[in-house]
Amino acid sequence: MGARRPAFALMLVLAASAMIFAMAISGAVALRSATIEAATMHDRASLTRDARSVMAIALAGLTAAADESENSLVTSGEAGASGPDDLSSVDELDLPPFPAGIPFSLGSNSEDENDASGGSSTSGTSATRQTKPRGAFSALRRIGLPAEAILTEINNAQYRVTLQDARGGVDINRSDEQHLIDYFELVGITKSRAVAIAHQIVDWRDGDDFSRPQGAEREDYRRRNITIGNAKFESIDQLRFLPAMTSEIFDLVHDDLCVGSDGRTYIGASHQALSAVPGITGSAVRAIESRRASGGPISAQELRDMLGLAHETAGPKLRTTPSDHARVIVEPLAHPGVRHVGEASITDRKGVRIGAVALR
Repeated sequence: MGARRPAFALMLVLAASAMIFAMAISGAVALRSATIEAATMHDRASLTRDARSVMAIALAGLTAAADESENSLVTSGEAGASGPDDLSSVDELDLPPFPAGIPFSLGSNSEDENDASGGSSTSGTSATRQTKPRGAFSALRRIGLPAEAILTEINNAQYRVTLQDARGGVDINRSDEQHLIDYFELVGITKSRAVAIAHQIVDWRDGDDFSRPQGAEREDYRRRNITIGNAKFESIDQLRFLPAMTSEIFDLVHDDLCVGSDGRTYIGASHQALSAVPGITGSAVRAIESRRASGGPISAQELRDMLGLAHETAGPKLRTTPSDHARVIVEPLAHPGVRHVGEASITDRKGVRIGAVALR
């Protein structure tokens, strides 16, 4: 009996030692995980910051490409100046100096109703960029959006920048049921799934509670604890709530869809979005894409000639100039698969204003 007590005590000591060792290992793992997570968050924040800078440079360079002498860079002379349209987001970007003559200002996506300065802006930088009438947006309309991606470099890293008309694709609030079905089939979605998504889009935005054959109405969403207003979509992200929508499909179609357009598709849209335009022919799509690849703006007469007999039906559903909202996709070449997506408002009065940038 006496011999068992030391053995029992030894077992307790060993068990306690094991517990202490396990706790130490657990703490080390937690600390390591926290360190890795913090480093990852820092890297993401750094990439996002650089992505915003790259967007700014690409857009500024684009609008400056067709700049006229009436647009100028106005310097304030003093750092830390502030004014009625103080764009604090400028301070968040570590941008290299801009070439003289770029009609550029950077801020939020919303218009400042209290701005009485006629489009000028000031910030905590030593230069204030001001766009006079017929500035950034007029320049953009003259040259259009580039058909190919732009390569740029910042902080010794290279980025691929793709510019799209954020309101030039398939408008889910304006496109009819067949237009939607045609588009979803063109991107490779099965017929049955394409019909279901189209029915559910139309049911979402109409004002009644009568469901289409594969649609969904208010009661269907209520059972999933989702409230809808039987009104137009406010954003593309609301498509995620559709019963037939999947994450894979959403990622596939997101860049082609839009809200808030005038109902016409921009000729610089994707092949699938362009091919889905009601009444357009395959030969017309090929002609437009071939002409677009050659560079330079496309005139209304050129579009008419390329459409041929399809002009009467497809012509009114197309436009040759981009809208004042651009989607900017930035991909760091050193991080394949990483995409930063932002939307910019481009106006003559306010210049270029970049909104939120999301990592996708």
